[in-house]
Amino acid sequence: MNTDQSESWCEGLLLSANEELEKRYREQASPCLALLIARNYRLLLTHNEHPLKKELWRALAERWMLSYQLHSRSLKIPRSL
Repeated sequence: MNTDQSESWCEGLLLSANEELEKRYREQASPCLALLIARNYRLLLTHNEHPLKKELWRALAERWMLSYQLHSRSLKIPRSL
């Protein structure tokens, strides 16, 4: 397997993983799933130099990171004074 095939295989694997993770997130949202999805989109940025794909994956990574942050804040229990 040459480098281009290997990168294409990794890209396909990450996209398939995110498809499944996003499906599970729609069933039951959790900050952990959002963080995994964001991480996978960040990893995709390193596997392809196509500018439009990088722009899409960067935007999706930021969207999922925001989702993670919003969920993790809502799960924090406020301290009693």
